[in-house]
Amino acid sequence: MKTLEFSVKDGKPDGKWIGHDAKGNLTEELELRNGELTGSSTVYCAGAEKRPAQTFVVKGGQRTDTTFDCATGFSLRQIVKIDAPGEPGHRNTVGEQKAWQIVEGKQVLRGVERYASDGSGKRDGVSEVYTATGEMAEKKTWKNGELNGRSEEYVQLKDGTSRLYKVANYADNRQDGEQITYFLPPWPEGTIKQR
Repeated sequence: MKTLEFSVKDGKPDGKWIGHDAKGNLTEELELRNGELTGSSTVYCAGAEKRPAQTFVVKGGQRTDTTFDCATGFSLRQIVKIDAPGEPGHRNTVGEQKAWQIVEGKQVLRGVERYASDGSGKRDGVSEVYTATGEMAEKKTWKNGELNGRSEEYVQLKDGTSRLYKVANYADNRQDGEQITYFLPPWPEGTIKQR
């Protein structure tokens, strides 16, 4: 049976929220104000080690959620959100978001996405996707939620590395100009297959 310790103000949880499992191990330490997360809060992995499974940090109108791998302690995902303009209680993604994967006990970056800082929730900047070995798989440029700029696709080779396979440019979410496709090995890198 799980036990919880918390205070209520005006019918909503307010202040420290502490949870323990049936064995007395700490499961969560949350900071709430008016029923909403505030400050720094942590949900722990099962067991007595007190290793974070998730953290929530609310500061300056931004909330950063980080998820961890309980076996290694490495970060798996980090998301930053702010309150959506004119929509209380609804949050939009802002800034740089990252995702990782644990491969053979190592933390490997799998993706980076960048969002506008204005709270619109639209992609803005370079987004990157990586293979399980940490090699580039895809790179796209976004502006105001639309593809705008260079887009690159890579293929993973048998040796685990990646090679640029396709390049295109975009303007306002439409392909703009030529698309170039490259030959794969044994052809030398950069040998154009099709324009």
